[in-house]
Amino acid sequence: MTAALTNRGKLRIAQDGWGNLDAHALVIADADTVPAGAYAATLNTVADLLAVVGVTEATNATGTGYARVALTGEAVLEDDTGNLANLDAADLSYTAVDAGRWVSVAIYAEAGSSATDATRDLIGVFDLDSALVTNGGDVSLTVPTNGLIGLS
Repeated sequence: MTAALTNRGKLRIAQDGWGNLDAHALVIADADTVPAGAYAATLNTVADLLAVVGVTEATNATGTGYARVALTGEAVLEDDTGNLANLDAADLSYTAVDAGRWVSVAIYAEAGSSATDATRDLIGVFDLDSALVTNGGDVSLTVPTNGLIGLS
């Protein structure tokens, strides 16, 4: 699983704390793999990510079931065995998602009710273990038991 924190994401986590970001998730879809440019540490905003050639956000253009969602249950866990601090969140759930192919999740900091993708700071991009083909059913994206992000 590829997980890439952006430099802006590292800054925001250090400045604001994991539980204070008003973190949200969007799904990158319709590709066999995530384009390499999506992992660039220098991407600052959601708009920067969506401008990478080959990055497409899942949409409801042909149906229902997908929307950006707020992360819940954010917590920081100490791992003395792995010498890490793990940033965790609850699993992400979607209901009746129409046909598509999901490959990755991007986490970003919401910037208020009048925010645009140009003002939403990108925290990082996280591959799914394998591409997920959606078909009208419910989808649950499981956050690993050791957390979403490990800081060493």
